Amino acid sequence: MAKPRRKIDASQIEDLASIGSTLSEMAILLDCSEETLYRRFLKAIKRGIMRRNIFLRRQQFDLAMKGNAAALNWFLAQTDEQLKDLDRCEKEALASLSREELIERHTEIRDSTDRALEGFAANKSAVPAEPRIDADPCAPTKLPN
Repeated sequence: MAKPRRKIDASQIEDLASIGSTLSEMAILLDCSEETLYRRFLKAIKRGIMRRNIFLRRQQFDLAMKGNAAALNWFLAQTDEQLKDLDRCEKEALASLSREELIERHTEIRDSTDRALEGFAANKSAVPAEPRIDADPCAPTKLPN
């Protein structure tokens, strides 16, 4: 006969993961196996880890915005990693598309680009001329109504 499932609260698992508890520590605290935690609560564990990462990033961002040089350097490096991750996701998404879906995506992009270029060409005549170089930059300009 199978052992009855132990009642474990997923929000408690998420909270423990958010403060950096390991599977081993959680298992000891909750009196269950690491395998049980991994099998039943992987999503909650990942959510907790992501919550902690977002909190720490927010703190790091606040330091960077206050001029902390080390935080600025760290944040710039993270931005590069974020762009690489977006590129990876885009490549995976494109690789999963069928030939027909790729052709459809290409057509959509081409059509939206054509519409944007047409709009740009139509508005080009509405763009005011560049101010003269010898004009006084402090002089008041007359704005259209």
